[in-house]
Amino acid sequence: MLDVDAILHGGEVLLRRFGENTQEELQIINKLVATSQQYQRLQEEREILAQTKRKKIVRISNDKGVDIAVSDADIQEQISVFDDEIKEFMTSPMTSKHKNSILLINQDLHELEVSDLDNDRKSKRIQRLWLAVLFG
Repeated sequence: MLDVDAILHGGEVLLRRFGENTQEELQIINKLVATSQQYQRLQEEREILAQTKRKKIVRISNDKGVDIAVSDADIQEQISVFDDEIKEFMTSPMTSKHKNSILLINQDLHELEVSDLDNDRKSKRIQRLWLAVLFG
């Protein structure tokens, strides 16, 4: 005949194991959810930083359209930010023609850096180079 106590005990053991396994799986799922949320926040912050960097390159004049004196430090900051953007572009998949265009723009940027032009003209040319990268 059936041993009810043995069956009940076996059922309790199975239920306990199931609960333990379920807890482990829930912990794993919770960790995955937390990691996913962190990744999404990092991606959002990365995009905000990228937009801020792009704005630094383009900013030249104030709201009234009056030119602001561009310092050597401003030029260096624009070139540094532009360099960072070019490095990011170069890691993304692109055609060899596009890659060559980016390399030529990078070369123009560094030639502009050491040129004898005044800072205002350098800054405006950096802007044009940046637009060439964005809109090819």
